[in-house]
Amino acid sequence: MQLRKLGMELGIMAAIVVALALLGPFGSYATPLAQRLAQWALFVFGGYALFRPVIWAGRIVAAQSGIPQWLCIACACVLAAMPTTLLVAWLISGDTLGEAPLTVLLQRYLEVLIVGAVATLVQLALARPEPPSTTAEPPGPPPGRSPAQPGPLDPVAAAPSLSGPAPSGPKLAERIPALGGGPILALSHEDHYVRVHHAAGSTLLLMRISDAVSELDGVDGLRVHRSWWVAREAVTGTETRGRALWLKLSNGLEAPVARSMVPELKAVGWV
Repeated sequence: MQLRKLGMELGIMAAIVVALALLGPFGSYATPLAQRLAQWALFVFGGYALFRPVIWAGRIVAAQSGIPQWLCIACACVLAAMPTTLLVAWLISGDTLGEAPLTVLLQRYLEVLIVGAVATLVQLALARPEPPSTTAEPPGPPPGRSPAQPGPLDPVAAAPSLSGPAPSGPKLAERIPALGGGPILALSHEDHYVRVHHAAGSTLLLMRISDAVSELDGVDGLRVHRSWWVAREAVTGTETRGRALWLKLSNGLEAPVARSMVPELKAVGWV
């Protein structure tokens, strides 16, 4: 899966190289096409190597802190553009980089930021998970025929099975075929999606975390953070980092606790 994702990202970068070489933005159109291709390949793939880890870190910060993902990624682009600007300026100026005026570096920075932000938006748009299947009931079989056997289950499907008795447990469990009757350990917010953590791994559902929590009726747990809900049975310990409290979960994850929730967790005996 990781290799396929990496291949897709590199393919996107190659397409961006070709598009930039053909368009020739930022005054590059005056150079021959072959030279533009080589230059933009160096700039784009060099920038990709510097942007990717910073964008990845931004997404981790968003998932752990509850800060909107778009804001974390925007800040990551602003930061990643700085070393990328130095790389691009060095590739263009070589040993005379130290003599370049500050205005030239600022112009390069804006150009790098624009290209990097567009490339990041394209990657995020193409890498979004497929939305779950709808819960609309399929048409019944024609008279005299037995119902068709159900097809294979989508690992990220959100619709419950419409055949057979409804599974026991909370309503949210009906959306997760991979759950297999096991407990739901935690929910975490990811942009417009909620990730359901369970013993078999995790499942991504296209819904708000507040709606997912409302489908956990009967499950002993708490919304410990704006981006996390945790089941009581999943908590194996706590850890304090500075003034922040974190819950250690049975599947190895750690969930942040909002400061306003600490007294309530102490009152119910979680801490």
